[in-house]
Amino acid sequence: MGRFRPRYFRRFRPRIKAKDVFEEKYPRNFNIKAETVRVLDENGKNLGIFILSEAVRLARERELDLVLLVPHANPPVCKLVNWESFKYQMQKKEKEQKKKHKAVKVKEVKFNPKIAQGDFERKVNDIKRFLQKGHQVKVTVVRRRRVTNEMIDEFKERLLTMLEPYSTILNTQNRGRNLYILIKPKENAKAKDQKNSSQEAKD
Repeated sequence: MGRFRPRYFRRFRPRIKAKDVFEEKYPRNFNIKAETVRVLDENGKNLGIFILSEAVRLARERELDLVLLVPHANPPVCKLVNWESFKYQMQKKEKEQKKKHKAVKVKEVKFNPKIAQGDFERKVNDIKRFLQKGHQVKVTVVRRRRVTNEMIDEFKERLLTMLEPYSTILNTQNRGRNLYILIKPKENAKAKDQKNSSQEAKD
């Protein structure tokens, strides 16, 4: 007979429950680390300051949860909420905020200081269009043969004068033979464009 070989069994390991990131951001009930809290009811009315256990008991009496909203207040501010409804509304709000704060695109437009007037105006209009859409624009002024520093300075002044009502300069630098100017939309110009668009729609 062959030698007896004992069978080895894998040791049972209980599954570790994944952390709820949302609940870490908005602790509820006894996961709130505070002795006393200020409690708002489901309508936002201030109910006063409670010991945590009393606040949780009040929430359960109303078949709600106590959720921490302002942890750094003194005392921390909590609210009585329907947890599933609160979670849905807050996640929806966060998604909307992420959509509004999309990564800013940087468009590049290149110029030769000896550019013809028609081409110059066309490119300036392209820049204005990019700015109105909320993009930043990197203007590259290419320094070629027979282009002096005086010509570069004059061209820069001419270009920025035309764009001044629409843009704010973020950075200007010379690298190698080229001049780089980074601009962003001017806030009041954007608001003005929106106001004019609304007015045109009414008319």
